[in-house]
Amino acid sequence: MQRALTVKNYLMNQGIAADKLSFASAGETQPVTNGCFDVQDRNALKACLQADRRVDVQILGIKKP
Repeated sequence: MQRALTVKNYLMNQGIAADKLSFASAGETQPVTNGCFDVQDRNALKACLQADRRVDVQILGIKKP
């Protein structure tokens, strides 16, 4: 959720109106990985879980003035 809020705030700072933005958190309910439970090494675990640390952005019908 924090990552999505960060992206939302960035887009707002770039001039996108807040009422044109929506966000949601789905990382825990829609993971890309299998949880990487078989990975023991800390660095390898971080690399394995990287795909679950994502923000998907959809742009729908916004015209730049």
